[in-house]
Amino acid sequence: MTSADRVHHGDLDDIIPVQASQKMTRALEHTGAPEVKFTRYPELRHDSWTEAYNNPEVYRWMLEHKRTVEGDEEAVPAENKVVLFREL
Repeated sequence: MTSADRVHHGDLDDIIPVQASQKMTRALEHTGAPEVKFTRYPELRHDSWTEAYNNPEVYRWMLEHKRTVEGDEEAVPAENKVVLFREL
């Protein structure tokens, strides 16, 4: 399975250090992830998602990507599927 990944992090985050996102980004790149974009926000603390989701480019990027399944992989394993409503 391949995926495109975006990582967003505020430089002033006092909950999770920016180095954790840098390490995750490097790990994704090391595993051969086809597209990894790391965005740092110098003026933000932990809440980088508000800035990210206020950016229309993020939504354009999301709509341009679709997860691919190769071979005989299952998109969602049977044990993870849940039926919320059943037709009567």
